[in-house]
Amino acid sequence: MSRQFAHVCRSVNMEWGFKENRVAVIALYKCGKSDFQIFKLLKSLKISRNFFYRVINVIKNSGVLETGLGQDT
Repeated sequence: MSRQFAHVCRSVNMEWGFKENRVAVIALYKCGKSDFQIFKLLKSLKISRNFFYRVINVIKNSGVLETGLGQDT
């Protein structure tokens, strides 16, 4: 790596939080994974069962995925 980009690589600090966890759950759900498969795949992220089921319930009950995010119906 060249010296001129070394400071950029050191300053990039990606944080992982609730938003990223929610996106991961939604992406796997949209791929057709079962609730159990999703929870098992994301276990390493230390997502609580309560958080997981809250996101799944919102997805299933809101109809957001059927209409599409940001689309007018």
